[in-house]
Amino acid sequence: NTMQGRFFVDTDCWVLEKTMKESPNRPMYEEWVRQGWLHVCPGEVFDSTYAINRIAEVVQAGVNIMYFGYDPAQNAQPINQLKAWLQTLFQQRGEASMKQLAETIQHMVVPVSQTAMTQNPRIGELEHMILEKEPWLNFSANPMIPFCFGNCAAEANSSDLRRIVKGGPQPTHKIDFVHALLDALYCFDLSENRVSE
Repeated sequence: NTMQGRFFVDTDCWVLEKTMKESPNRPMYEEWVRQGWLHVCPGEVFDSTYAINRIAEVVQAGVNIMYFGYDPAQNAQPINQLKAWLQTLFQQRGEASMKQLAETIQHMVVPVSQTAMTQNPRIGELEHMILEKEPWLNFSANPMIPFCFGNCAAEANSSDLRRIVKGGPQPTHKIDFVHALLDALYCFDLSENRVSE
């Protein structure tokens, strides 16, 4: 299938208060917080309530979120909290039975493997979308986007399948946005029936 349409890309990022204090990137992070691009989660452990409250704000502002992609190798607690919030949201709207709600949420909250098998096709799509004569992606002015792109590289395995990695060992190198964008492309391909769950 050929992709249709043009896409606007932005990111909503969080950093732990403890991480920010200890990071060599602290001056840059503080500037991004001041400009409103980066949110700080108090304490030493990320409280997913902050992210869910932010998602609720975005939904209330009229954004229709079709999928939530997540790394299945990470802590399950934030995903369980997200599913609980979605269930409450849909119940408040009076949508469907409990069984239908569970199926809908299971369909919306999608594990996305961070392997080369999953990322390789998305890297190809991303290259195509960026390198077109008229690029398909319109990026926001968020300074974290070029920062993360500048820190990443594509690593090929013995089968020539690529995945995104840090371009160097420096602790200042962060590539989270690029991973999130590949996850979003996977979810988009899922919505377009180019991959199956």
